[in-house]
Amino acid sequence: MRSFKKKIKIFIINLLVSLFISTPALALDVTLGWSTWDEGLYIDHFVIYWGNRSGVYTNNTPPVMGNQTSHTITGLPNGEVYFFVMKSFDAKGNESEFSNEISTFNIQIPGDNFKANLSNYTSFTLTGTGVASTLIETFDKNSMTLLGSTTSDASGNWSITVNLSPLTEGPLVLLARQSAMEIEISGIYDIDPPSAPELLSITK
Repeated sequence: MRSFKKKIKIFIINLLVSLFISTPALALDVTLGWSTWDEGLYIDHFVIYWGNRSGVYTNNTPPVMGNQTSHTITGLPNGEVYFFVMKSFDAKGNESEFSNEISTFNIQIPGDNFKANLSNYTSFTLTGTGVASTLIETFDKNSMTLLGSTTSDASGNWSITVNLSPLTEGPLVLLARQSAMEIEISGIYDIDPPSAPELLSITK
């Protein structure tokens, strides 16, 4: 089968831990959203794939109609990290490449290429999602200095506000850890004051 050249981009809209009547254990609902280059005119359907290891997908959904831009997967066992990708298919079965991979353990804010400066470096906040009710730790990857820790809530959401002042200015990689899972984001830590305007002049 031929492959589409254009990709879809996938992201997690919502993580929900809910109690199902049919089972005593907590289960996880994950709502995924995506953007595509098509509005259901050429794409016949999508398939979502997932598993517990990056790049290893052991489960998939039935076809999701090509005019949809979100889908909820329900009843996943809680306490695990899940990795999701998607493919798009036309009516003849031609398929795209995999989309970007998204995980239920992630840093949502800030994104890559963040800037920590005089306005926020003493109270720099990271938020994300992960396994519910589990310890989250944040480190400076270069020195592995522990910057802060918290416990994710019952829905898997977490937020940590850290003070970056002990760190050296320059390129910075922040690492978040939950159990054996690690994720990281890169940015710049620069607390120089703003530069003065240049070439001040009087204009008519």
